[in-house]
Amino acid sequence: IISMKSRGFFQTPQDIMEKYNGCSVPQYTRYPLNYIRIRHRLYMAEQRRVILHIATSKDGFIATLDDGLDWLPGPTGNEDYGLGEFMETIDCVLIGRRTWDVISQFEEDPFTNFERHIISRKTHNAVDLIHDLKSKSGRHIWLLGGGVLNGECLQAEVIDEIIITRFPIELETGIPVFGKYGIHLPDSWQKESETKFVGDVTQIIWKPFVSVN
Repeated sequence: IISMKSRGFFQTPQDIMEKYNGCSVPQYTRYPLNYIRIRHRLYMAEQRRVILHIATSKDGFIATLDDGLDWLPGPTGNEDYGLGEFMETIDCVLIGRRTWDVISQFEEDPFTNFERHIISRKTHNAVDLIHDLKSKSGRHIWLLGGGVLNGECLQAEVIDEIIITRFPIELETGIPVFGKYGIHLPDSWQKESETKFVGDVTQIIWKPFVSVN
């Protein structure tokens, strides 16, 4: 589950409408996410990728065992840890059923402007769906979690990039970022960048290792 709570979120201005080729596009949209302020802009198409963008505790958990998120801090000033810019590059969101059960409790649906897929293991094959989505034109695909879905996609090698924003809080136990596969990435992944934010928040971007041999 990405860093989300039903309280402590940005109150952005009212939707500002801009005209693009005769179509109205909201410049600002309010979302009940912990540190998100989203601006919609025109985005140049490129090969569609699946990106896991998620927040974890220092010890690699995305929620408590009862799916609790109260441990997540509220926003600090205008810092969104790059998530607003990231949101400009996606138009599709993949959400596990348990994660959606948490998100759906918010007062506002944060994903009304995106193609949204709620994935249940009983009724969906996430890997087949991802292959189908990646074969279609569009912006990138946000893999939102939770842990079970993340782990399944990691093992199937359908994730193209992983962005983990790590908060300096240790839960000691909880739901691992990759479900039953734990908190660590396999050796086939390499760190591309690491960014430090105020408050000892760290964001690491990982991409699959590509051999030159």
